[in-house]
Amino acid sequence: MSEIKIVKLIDADGNVFGVNQDSGDLIIRGKMTGYTGTSFQFARLDKSSFALKTTSHAESETHEGHSFKVDIYEADFDKISEIGILFTTPNTVSRLHCIPLVYASSAAVFHILETPVIDIGNYPTTFYTPVNRDRNSSQASTARSIRATPVVNRVSLKLKANTTPITGDGTVIHAEVIGAGKKGGGGGMRDTDEYILKQNTNYYFRLAGTANGADASVASLHVNWFEHTDLE
Repeated sequence: MSEIKIVKLIDADGNVFGVNQDSGDLIIRGKMTGYTGTSFQFARLDKSSFALKTTSHAESETHEGHSFKVDIYEADFDKISEIGILFTTPNTVSRLHCIPLVYASSAAVFHILETPVIDIGNYPTTFYTPVNRDRNSSQASTARSIRATPVVNRVSLKLKANTTPITGDGTVIHAEVIGAGKKGGGGGMRDTDEYILKQNTNYYFRLAGTANGADASVASLHVNWFEHTDLE
């Protein structure tokens, strides 16, 4: 076994650490470290219990200003009603990690449609700027509205009063019956409900009434996502 050459260093705060001269790896005596891409950071412990403090990937994306949401609701949702959210994902290496949440007070059907056939003679006319969930961040979403001239940091909305903006479903990647006041979309569990959306692709999140539903009900649709680029 070859000898490992370690250089001992002491920083301004008195922390003792070393650097493997061959690999460049940082070695901390009695401490855990992580590399941010530009510097090494110490792991932090809770002062009371010494438990390791961590945040989830999704929460860290929110802290960095990369997390967004869009909401739409209808207070007079009928058996033949349809509402929805449409957008195109960016044509970059940034990926949208998406979780939908839906609600209806009577029976309805929720679909996520990938590459739906857009009716180019009936583009959506209502648009919405995604809300950055870090209200201190000015970061804009890279999602694009579906319209004759797409706009970045916009999504298209299909309201009850509008005719459907598609002529074909494309690929149905999610189908679910909800109602009787129950939430759909899987309940927002990231391990089971998250979709990493395909690059440069149209999506339609659609909530539609059914014959088994009721008129004058209420419904809402929420699409939450964060935008992530792989570090490696």
